[in-house]
Amino acid sequence: MKRYVLTLQSITNSKDYYTFRFDKPNGLSFEPGQYGVFLHVDKDIEGRRMRAFTFASDPTDKVLEISTIIVDEPSDFKAKMKALQPGDTMTVDGPMGRFTLDPDEEAVFITTGIGITPVASIATGRIPKPMTLHYHEAEDNHLYTDRFDNEHLTVHLYSSLQEMTSAIKHNHNIQAMYYISGPMSFVGKITELLQTIGIDKDHMKSERFTGY
Repeated sequence: MKRYVLTLQSITNSKDYYTFRFDKPNGLSFEPGQYGVFLHVDKDIEGRRMRAFTFASDPTDKVLEISTIIVDEPSDFKAKMKALQPGDTMTVDGPMGRFTLDPDEEAVFITTGIGITPVASIATGRIPKPMTLHYHEAEDNHLYTDRFDNEHLTVHLYSSLQEMTSAIKHNHNIQAMYYISGPMSFVGKITELLQTIGIDKDHMKSERFTGY
């Protein structure tokens, strides 16, 4: 694992979701679904000094993209991220993580909120097997929908969590590999749901997003 210096290109936002685009440094290589640990440069940070963010961009892009939630009264780390200007720098340690696509299995992704970021990266590449995405966003503010134009990818968008879980109950494949990403409570709830409908734990991967 190495540390890389990142130079900010831009920040955009949609409600509380903020997307940061950095120049991708030479030598940084990652698999879709992996993440890095980000640190501020030459800034005093109150509380947690580092945060893990999933890479949402295509590994072949020259831009490294992440997205996160920044609320009205954020942590000092997030507040200083929001205040960054183009040309400012951060560092990232990585890549890390095993939430990567198994090319030999049909894939079903179940995600909510900012948990969409690993799927955004995976969906940019070649999808060798059929892939289904169940994506919940309470305020109907779905991110990265422009990434989902792929003939091997079937997308279901929901604003109701109950609607999503009902759909999964009534239409599922016990042989597929299930990828669950989102807050810890969401991952726990979906894992329990999948077990009740006969999905074996060996057919599940999960990525828990904390601190958001």
